[in-house]
Amino acid sequence: MVVDSKNLMEKAYWQIKNMIFQQKIAPGQKLIYRDLSKRLDMSKTPIMHALGRLEQEGFVELMPNLGYSVKEMDIQEF
Repeated sequence: MVVDSKNLMEKAYWQIKNMIFQQKIAPGQKLIYRDLSKRLDMSKTPIMHALGRLEQEGFVELMPNLGYSVKEMDIQEF
């Protein structure tokens, strides 16, 4: 069965976002594509798109030459 790539991107987005909200990924923690790929059982492409979307929404930040990390947030931002 072929899974639509848009659905995989959406699935990756929601799973990573839930991990942030449930504090399964700590604020300030560096996000490694390979680790997320294993954890979510999918290729890194949907994960890269999901992280880009999460960056636009302010949940993660991209550090040049370092990659993504979870943004520190206060209670009001949640």
